[in-house]
Amino acid sequence: MTDSDSNQILTEMRNEMRQFNTRITSEIQQLNTRFDQVDARLDKVETRLDQVEIGQEKADADRQGTQWVVNLSFSLIVATTIGIILQFVLAS
Repeated sequence: MTDSDSNQILTEMRNEMRQFNTRITSEIQQLNTRFDQVDARLDKVETRLDQVEIGQEKADADRQGTQWVVNLSFSLIVATTIGIILQFVLAS
């Protein structure tokens, strides 16, 4: 094998390595783009989950408020009934 042959082989190997590096770089860029897309979708999902949690908290607060009003109404009915009974008892 001559020096010329060795140089040619080295040149071919360098060219193949450049092509390989170019291909790998392109694939890495595509993967990075895909990761960015997935990350953006995950952000949207996280935002939706946050909105659901906020909605759930509001619903819980509404239920608690409703329960409080029901309890208060029941207490007022009982107190009014006791008052009416006491009026009849004390009047007699």
